[in-house]
Parts: sequence; structure tokens; C-alpha cells
Amino acid sequence: MNGDSILSKAPLMPAGLGSYAFQVAGHTQNAKTPCGMLHCPQRKMIYKYMLEGVRGKKEMAFYESVNSKSAPEPLRLLRPFLPVYHGVVRSADGQSTYLALSDLLASFKLPNVCDVKLGTVSYRVDAAAEKKAYEDSKYRWQRNTGFIFSGVQIYDTRTGKYTRLPKMLLRSFNPQQIQTVVLTTFLGEDPQRSRQLASLYVEKLSSLWHWFATCGSQCVTFCRSSVLLAHETDLSAVENLTTVVVALIDFTDWDLVPVTGRTRIQTVDVDVVDGFARGLTSLTQMFKRIMGDITA
Repeated sequence: MNGDSILSKAPLMPAGLGSYAFQVAGHTQNAKTPCGMLHCPQRKMIYKYMLEGVRGKKEMAFYESVNSKSAPEPLRLLRPFLPVYHGVVRSADGQSTYLALSDLLASFKLPNVCDVKLGTVSYRVDAAAEKKAYEDSKYRWQRNTGFIFSGVQIYDTRTGKYTRLPKMLLRSFNPQQIQTVVLTTFLGEDPQRSRQLASLYVEKLSSLWHWFATCGSQCVTFCRSSVLLAHETDLSAVENLTTVVVALIDFTDWDLVPVTGRTRIQTVDVDVVDGFARGLTSLTQMFKRIMGDITA
């Protein structure tokens, strides 16, 4: 089924949806556009606004491809690192379309959340020079780290309120400060708990890196996709204390690696392929330093 056919047959979304409290990056709702994520806690689902044009259809095509019965094995193996896809729905007025996805944070009461855009660059090799210059200006250390922090939301147990770190502040931190200020604060004040969480993040990030290194990079490329990190801060929620979320999100610019006969063609967009892996490696190393596995 092609994209236009899927959109034309999309059912209406449920009534009574609210804004999603844990969206920390991406397009948000305003007076001119309904871009913010919507939330249905009863169904444990979120509804992500489908951007108009190629980018929105591209993201829908990704989820359709991953969940197809004919999906290549690397995409099938990626499913545990993705929100569950429940298709496409339309707004009541028929003017907007949304991706219906599982709420990855549904089991958490008071989660800390990070959205980290992966890649040493945020553009394809054939992008215009102006586009490249603009993206490169956002974070001067991106080629070094392989990532750029898009959003962080941290629960303050003393005030009982959430703090969102401003995007420009996040982009002012050098790699060392990302580790010692942002990630350390994200993990919390209790050293033992922080090391436990860091260990859990290392395990899951390493698994995602292993997927990409062993089979993912031969099948698919991601540009401007993010890894979502989240964990529970409410220590009374005992069932959640050994759980962290590490999930890939945002797929408005992805491509399958072309195939000739039975051989996949090596992509010429080396920055995109290597940059994605570098971002996962850098994040993993920072969490390892926090847990004391390697020298800071």
C-alpha cells in the first residue's frame, strides 16, 4: 500500500487528547500550526504530527517499512529500539495527519528525558552550501561528539517541578561539560543511583551500536534521527528503577542502502554513516566515565 493510499484511508484520531508533557524537542504546537505531540494515557499512545510534504511521508514510510512482513532482517532487528507503530490517523477536521505510536514513557511516573540528535553532520552530502553552514553553526563540537542535544527535561525532587534546559544553553556546553554537567545532572544526585543508571544506559546504547555496526549500516542510513533517553526519578516506583529507555526516534530523513544484485552498494555519504555510529560511541563512553569504567 503506497503512502497516499494509507493517508486516504486513515481513521479519525480519538477525542479528548491532551498535550504530551514529556516532549522535549521537535516541532511544538502554536497558534499557526498543530505540530505538538498529543497524548492518550488510557491507550498509552502518543500522536505525532506528520509534517507536510516529503518529510512527513518519509517518516511514515519508515515505520511502514520496518513493520512490513517483507522488512529486511536488519529492520526487523531494530524494532525493539523503536516505538510501536499503530498506523496513521486524521484530526477531526481532516486537516492534519498524525503517526500513532506507543508512549515509550508510559510506565514512568516522573521521568527525566533527553533527546539527542545523532550524527557528526545534520545534512546529506548533496545539501546546499548554505544549509551545511547553517547546520554546522548550531554546535561547534558536533563533528567531534557525533551528536547535538536537542532537549533535556529534568525533575527537581526538591521543588517538585520540571526544568527544561534551554536549547542555546545545551549548545554552549563543550563535550566535557555535556558529561559533567548535563548527563550528571540528568542521572541525579545520588552517586550510587547515578552509576546504576549509567550502567543501564551503557548496556542499551552498546546494543544499539552493535546493531548498527553489524547489520544496520549495511541496510539503512539515518540523518537527523535522535536517540531518546529516559529513566524514572520517583524512587517509590520500585518496578521502574532498573529500567531505562533508549530508543531511536525521528525519521524524516532516512534511506535504504541501494542494492545491486545481491550486493549492497557502499553509500557515498560517509559522514552520515560514520557520524551516526560516532554519536552512539561518544554517548556510551560518557556514561562509562560516569560509572567509573574508564578514566575521565
